[in-house]
Amino acid sequence: MNKQTVMDLVSPRLKLIRTEMDYTQDQMAEIIGISKKTLVQLEKGRQEIGWATAVVVCALFRESALLRSVMGDDPIELAERLYMKKFIQEKQQRVRLLIGGRRSDNGSNINCNSIRRVDIIVL
Repeated sequence: MNKQTVMDLVSPRLKLIRTEMDYTQDQMAEIIGISKKTLVQLEKGRQEIGWATAVVVCALFRESALLRSVMGDDPIELAERLYMKKFIQEKQQRVRLLIGGRRSDNGSNINCNSIRRVDIIVL
């Protein structure tokens, strides 16, 4: 699952989540930090939900039976893993480059006797 999938799962269910939680459009818009006009556009499918708004919905309505049914036991945990996955991969890549040795100007590897490529998993 990726960020787009989360947005695609949350967006069409926004109105159902709102009604499940028994909020008006005004209340829901204020809770998730968007205008009522934007909420209406999202609920009608005229506008695509952004990643930040999808995460806010997952966080604030994590107890929603509807969200849990499509995203698992803890919707915010899934969103959190997706968000952090990118940074963990980038960090792993930087560590691999630092530990992997050096390259000469012509692109060939420089022999560093005690330096070997090591994959480090950062949690």
